[in-house]
Amino acid sequence: HGKPFRGAHARIDALAAEHHAGLERLERLCRNPLRAVDAFPALFNSAIDRNNLIMATGESIAHLNYLQNLGRIGSHTDSDGVTWYSV
Repeated sequence: HGKPFRGAHARIDALAAEHHAGLERLERLCRNPLRAVDAFPALFNSAIDRNNLIMATGESIAHLNYLQNLGRIGSHTDSDGVTWYSV
């Protein structure tokens, strides 16, 4: 697999900080009701296209569910079956 990896603790800390920053951006975005696909700008720096749409949607739902389980946001499903998340 190549040379040993160095700096794991710093990388883990950076990933955790990035994750928490994304959650904070997402929670602010939820001041207005949004769908999982509307959360992309808070979580991703790159464009979402048909090649990564399913993975990005799943990642967005996971983050939204995490915030919901913490009690920081809520959700409701409309008559079309679309789930909307909001503070």
